[in-house]
Amino acid sequence: GDLDQTLTPLQKMCVLRALRPDRVATAVVDFVAQELGEKFVEPPVFDIAVSYEDSTKASPLIFLLSPGSDPVNEMLEFAETR
Repeated sequence: GDLDQTLTPLQKMCVLRALRPDRVATAVVDFVAQELGEKFVEPPVFDIAVSYEDSTKASPLIFLLSPGSDPVNEMLEFAETR
């Protein structure tokens, strides 16, 4: 209602934090996307060739996998080109 028109997006997040702390993370992502742009909330595209060039024997590539991610095919394709 009236508060929706009078509060700034940041103030709305503060109220949300007080009432529904479980929703703050989503609200922050929405806030950043709205205020700064989508490029700040979208994960970067992984380029194994660039990462490989940055790696050394002292700092190898380490993959932290999340459920559903599988870099094996991309690694095999990259290995065939090298």
